[in-house]
Amino acid sequence: MSTPMSVTFDSNVWESIVDPAKLAVHADAVALGEIRRAIEDKRVAAYLSDVTVLLESIRKADRGTFFADIKTATRRSEDAPSVDPSGMPVIKSTLTIRSVFDHFPRPHEKLSSALERAFALGFKLIKVPRIGWMRLNGELYKPLETDEGSLGARLNRTHHAATVFEAAGCGAAWATKLGEQAIANDPQVAARTNRNPFFALPYCGDQAAISEAIAEWADGDALAAHYGHGHDVFCTLDRGRGAGTQSVLHSSRRAWLESDFGIAILTPVELAERFRL
Repeated sequence: MSTPMSVTFDSNVWESIVDPAKLAVHADAVALGEIRRAIEDKRVAAYLSDVTVLLESIRKADRGTFFADIKTATRRSEDAPSVDPSGMPVIKSTLTIRSVFDHFPRPHEKLSSALERAFALGFKLIKVPRIGWMRLNGELYKPLETDEGSLGARLNRTHHAATVFEAAGCGAAWATKLGEQAIANDPQVAARTNRNPFFALPYCGDQAAISEAIAEWADGDALAAHYGHGHDVFCTLDRGRGAGTQSVLHSSRRAWLESDFGIAILTPVELAERFRL
């Protein structure tokens, strides 16, 4: 049996693949139907980025408030006393600081239903492992590499892509810039957020920009995770027209993504054509 094509699907595609009602009325219904059958036949291994799912669970109008309400929890633990080689007593203490997301909203009914259908069809999650950020049930993710060398290589590739995207003004760069401006403008924000630009994002004062910046962050992380895993195709209908060249998915970025990262971005119609070759 040949190796299946690995495809990362953007949210504007995967929901229409798994939801029969959306599929039936979609302009690309024929292509999406072919893709669905390819997933069912195991000719395509289907993936989606967890950050798109997590952020899309938060209403656009509530995204700033959500980040403002992120809290941290601190826990200290101590090992049993021991003695070092010189005979001196030693007590090891560990301080763990984690972000608390108890206020994370339940996904709305339509998204929950779509996710259930996607996972039943065989979709798996991928992610950029950002420190202090949320993750979903571990069983929903693509299995981890079995050896440390492969795991480290994938994480390095993911980090490299995310860093380069942000240096080019894409991905999380917009959200970071807004947060840094808020920190620079108000010492109280700097103290309250521990100078973390993501936590400072809600205080930038431009709620519309916050929502758009978070959407671009999601796109950048989706592509970085896709590159880290070495998947074959990123399937999307997004051309980044709204955000312009700040979007990593803008049409002007496609040649760069192909030449520097080997990322092939296809529409559903273009992807379906590959099955006919």
